[in-house]
Amino acid sequence: MDEIDDGTYYEVVFKKITKYEWLAAALLAVIFAVGTALAIMNYKPAKGTLTLDNYEDFVNIKGSDYISNATQTEFNAYFSVSVQIPYGVKYEIENFSVTVLVSAVGGVTAETITLSGHLKTDSRFSEDCTIHVKKDPNASNVIPAEITIQSIEGDYYHV
Repeated sequence: MDEIDDGTYYEVVFKKITKYEWLAAALLAVIFAVGTALAIMNYKPAKGTLTLDNYEDFVNIKGSDYISNATQTEFNAYFSVSVQIPYGVKYEIENFSVTVLVSAVGGVTAETITLSGHLKTDSRFSEDCTIHVKKDPNASNVIPAEITIQSIEGDYYHV
């Protein structure tokens, strides 16, 4: 090992390392750009107000889809409407209030239900109602039900 080191070996190694640094930097830039784009697409503000346009991102409102065994031509149908925050959504809603109109196709009456309170990730509101239904004797024994959201309000915030 009596050779004189003129630095060429180190220059070659440095050039290889530099080439890989640029590749790593370019790869990290692509990962950052993709992550930023995904974050913007899935962005929900930390707090805000519920509206008819955005409530589906924060609240599930469910009820009966149909009345089954409707064998009589005139009867009372019982409905249950429930409200809860979907699994995995990390929000709570203060001053929550929703007004829904419950009806059945061919129903004579419709009921308006209001559910309100502080909605947390582990809580659920439920309300029952009765509507009077008249149906065509030749119609099916399964009658579709309808839930129409008339108004919704509340202040959501990230937890």
